[in-house]
Amino acid sequence: MLVSLHEVKFISLKSFLRYVVCKIKARAKEKIHNSYLADCLQAIATNTAKMGGGTVIEKSYRDIIAKIDDLDTSKGKSNPKQGKTAEEIIFSVMAKSGLKLDRNLERGKSNELI
Repeated sequence: MLVSLHEVKFISLKSFLRYVVCKIKARAKEKIHNSYLADCLQAIATNTAKMGGGTVIEKSYRDIIAKIDDLDTSKGKSNPKQGKTAEEIIFSVMAKSGLKLDRNLERGKSNELI
């Protein structure tokens, strides 16, 4: 997600947060698109199976992905329901991407990352 930002030395915090919001929206659109395609393919497979006398998987793509997400969160991976504040999430993302906030600058005068 942050591969392109990893190489950037200076970026404003506002720009970084806009980037994160855009990525979240893009992922949501991608999930919706994948779900739509899976439903279409399941409908095609069901119709084909009826003609040939076969069977198809009864579970939908959403059910399978939801089950995988539940397994991931139960293994200790990040869970949005853990009660992290927005600031904790931002600093976690910044730490993982290698970006650092310059604490020497006066608060409110500049929000540039180094």
